Amino acid sequence: MRPEWWERAIAAVIDGAMFAVPGFLLQVVLIRVAFGDQALMIGMSWLAIALSLIGFVLYKSWMECRARQATVGKMLLGLKVVTAEGGRPTFRQGVLRTWPWWFLLLTGVEILFGLAAIAILIGTYLAGAVSRNGQGWHDLSVGCRVVADTPDAVGA
Repeated sequence: MRPEWWERAIAAVIDGAMFAVPGFLLQVVLIRVAFGDQALMIGMSWLAIALSLIGFVLYKSWMECRARQATVGKMLLGLKVVTAEGGRPTFRQGVLRTWPWWFLLLTGVEILFGLAAIAILIGTYLAGAVSRNGQGWHDLSVGCRVVADTPDAVGA
Protein backbone atom coordinates (compact mmCIF):
# COMPACT_ATOMS: atom_id res chain seq x y z
CA MET A 1 0.00 0.00 0.00
CA ARG A 2 1.31 3.43 -0.95
CA PRO A 3 1.75 5.71 2.08
CA GLU A 4 0.40 9.24 2.03
CA TRP A 5 2.93 12.01 1.39
CA TRP A 6 2.35 13.46 4.85
CA GLU A 7 3.27 10.14 6.50
CA ARG A 8 6.65 10.25 4.77
CA ALA A 9 7.04 13.92 5.66
CA ILE A 10 6.34 13.30 9.36
CA ALA A 11 8.79 10.36 9.37
CA ALA A 12 11.44 12.63 7.80
CA VAL A 13 10.82 15.33 10.42
CA ILE A 14 11.16 12.78 13.23
CA ASP A 15 14.43 11.45 11.80
CA GLY A 16 15.71 14.96 11.14
CA ALA A 17 14.91 16.06 14.69
CA MET A 18 16.82 13.05 16.04
CA PHE A 19 19.94 14.42 14.35
CA ALA A 20 19.27 18.14 14.70
CA VAL A 21 19.52 18.19 18.49
CA PRO A 22 22.78 16.21 18.80
CA GLY A 23 24.14 18.08 15.77
CA PHE A 24 23.43 21.41 17.43
CA LEU A 25 25.04 20.24 20.68
CA LEU A 26 28.11 19.04 18.76
CA GLN A 27 28.30 22.43 17.08
CA VAL A 28 28.12 24.22 20.44
CA VAL A 29 30.87 22.02 21.89
CA LEU A 30 33.17 22.43 18.89
CA ILE A 31 32.65 26.19 18.78
CA ARG A 32 33.33 26.36 22.52
CA VAL A 33 36.63 24.53 21.95
CA ALA A 34 37.60 27.12 19.36
CA PHE A 35 36.28 30.11 21.35
CA GLY A 36 38.23 33.28 20.64
CA ASP A 37 39.52 32.32 17.20
CA GLN A 38 36.89 33.47 14.69
CA ALA A 39 38.20 31.44 11.75
CA LEU A 40 38.51 28.27 13.84
CA MET A 41 35.00 28.77 15.24
CA ILE A 42 33.57 28.96 11.72
CA GLY A 43 35.55 25.88 10.71
CA MET A 44 34.33 23.95 13.74
CA SER A 45 30.76 24.98 12.96
CA TRP A 46 31.03 23.60 9.41
CA LEU A 47 32.73 20.46 10.73
CA ALA A 48 29.78 19.85 13.06
CA ILE A 49 27.32 20.30 10.20
CA ALA A 50 29.30 17.94 7.95
CA LEU A 51 29.58 15.29 10.67
CA SER A 52 25.85 15.54 11.38
CA LEU A 53 24.92 15.12 7.71
CA ILE A 54 27.35 12.22 7.22
CA GLY A 55 25.92 10.60 10.35
CA PHE A 56 22.39 11.11 9.04
CA VAL A 57 23.21 9.54 5.66
CA LEU A 58 24.84 6.54 7.34
CA TYR A 59 21.95 6.20 9.83
CA LYS A 60 19.31 6.20 7.07
CA SER A 61 21.30 3.81 4.90
CA TRP A 62 22.02 1.36 7.71
CA MET A 63 18.51 1.38 9.19
CA GLU A 64 16.78 0.92 5.85
CA CYS A 65 18.85 -2.13 4.88
CA ARG A 66 18.33 -3.86 8.24
CA ALA A 67 15.55 -6.35 9.02
CA ARG A 68 12.95 -3.62 9.79
CA GLN A 69 13.86 -1.72 6.58
CA ALA A 70 12.98 1.56 8.23
CA THR A 71 14.38 4.48 10.17
CA VAL A 72 12.88 5.29 13.57
CA GLY A 73 10.57 7.85 11.94
CA LYS A 74 9.34 5.33 9.38
CA MET A 75 8.85 2.68 12.08
CA LEU A 76 6.72 5.07 14.14
CA LEU A 77 4.54 5.75 11.09
CA GLY A 78 4.36 2.08 10.04
CA LEU A 79 6.42 2.47 6.85
CA LYS A 80 9.37 0.63 5.35
CA VAL A 81 11.64 0.78 2.29
CA VAL A 82 11.53 -2.04 -0.25
CA THR A 83 13.19 -2.73 -3.59
CA ALA A 84 11.18 -2.85 -6.80
CA GLU A 85 10.83 -6.62 -6.22
CA GLY A 86 9.60 -6.07 -2.66
CA GLY A 87 12.84 -7.17 -0.98
CA ARG A 88 15.22 -5.56 1.45
CA PRO A 89 17.46 -2.81 0.00
CA THR A 90 21.22 -3.24 0.14
CA PHE A 91 23.40 -0.81 2.08
CA ARG A 92 24.69 0.48 -1.27
CA GLN A 93 21.13 1.22 -2.39
CA GLY A 94 20.53 2.93 0.93
CA VAL A 95 23.56 5.18 0.54
CA LEU A 96 22.70 6.00 -3.08
CA ARG A 97 19.07 6.64 -2.07
CA THR A 98 20.24 9.48 0.18
CA TRP A 99 21.71 11.50 -2.72
CA PRO A 100 19.48 14.55 -2.08
CA TRP A 101 21.12 14.86 1.35
CA TRP A 102 24.57 14.82 -0.26
CA PHE A 103 23.71 18.14 -1.90
CA LEU A 104 23.18 19.66 1.52
CA LEU A 105 26.57 18.35 2.61
CA LEU A 106 28.44 19.28 -0.54
CA THR A 107 26.86 22.67 -1.12
CA GLY A 108 26.26 23.82 2.44
CA VAL A 109 29.29 26.12 2.33
CA GLU A 110 27.66 28.57 -0.06
CA ILE A 111 24.22 29.90 0.82
CA LEU A 112 22.89 30.00 -2.76
CA PHE A 113 24.01 26.45 -3.49
CA GLY A 114 22.63 25.43 -0.11
CA LEU A 115 19.24 26.87 -1.07
CA ALA A 116 19.42 24.98 -4.37
CA ALA A 117 20.17 21.79 -2.43
CA ILE A 118 17.15 22.37 -0.19
CA ALA A 119 15.02 22.91 -3.32
CA ILE A 120 16.28 19.57 -4.71
CA LEU A 121 15.51 17.86 -1.41
CA ILE A 122 11.98 19.27 -1.35
CA GLY A 123 11.52 18.50 -5.05
CA THR A 124 12.35 14.84 -4.63
CA TYR A 125 9.81 14.49 -1.82
CA LEU A 126 7.16 16.41 -3.80
CA ALA A 127 7.77 14.07 -6.73
CA GLY A 128 6.89 11.22 -4.39
CA ALA A 129 3.69 12.98 -3.39
CA VAL A 130 2.38 13.16 -6.95
CA SER A 131 3.80 9.99 -8.55
CA ARG A 132 1.60 6.94 -9.08
CA ASN A 133 3.68 4.69 -6.80
CA GLY A 134 4.66 7.42 -4.36
CA GLN A 135 8.29 7.22 -5.46
CA GLY A 136 10.48 10.27 -5.06
CA TRP A 137 13.43 10.90 -7.37
CA HIS A 138 15.71 9.33 -4.77
CA ASP A 139 13.55 6.17 -4.76
CA LEU A 140 13.37 5.94 -8.55
CA SER A 141 17.14 6.38 -8.91
CA VAL A 142 17.87 3.14 -7.02
CA GLY A 143 14.73 1.10 -7.68
CA CYS A 144 13.17 1.40 -4.24
CA ARG A 145 9.88 2.61 -2.80
CA VAL A 146 8.33 3.24 0.59
CA VAL A 147 5.33 1.11 1.55
CA ALA A 148 3.13 0.54 4.55
CA ASP A 149 4.71 -2.06 6.83
CA THR A 150 1.95 -4.66 6.63
CA PRO A 151 2.06 -8.31 5.51
CA ASP A 152 0.40 -7.42 2.18
CA ALA A 153 2.60 -4.34 1.55
CA VAL A 154 5.13 -6.13 -0.66
CA GLY A 155 2.63 -6.65 -3.46
CA ALA A 156 1.32 -3.06 -3.23
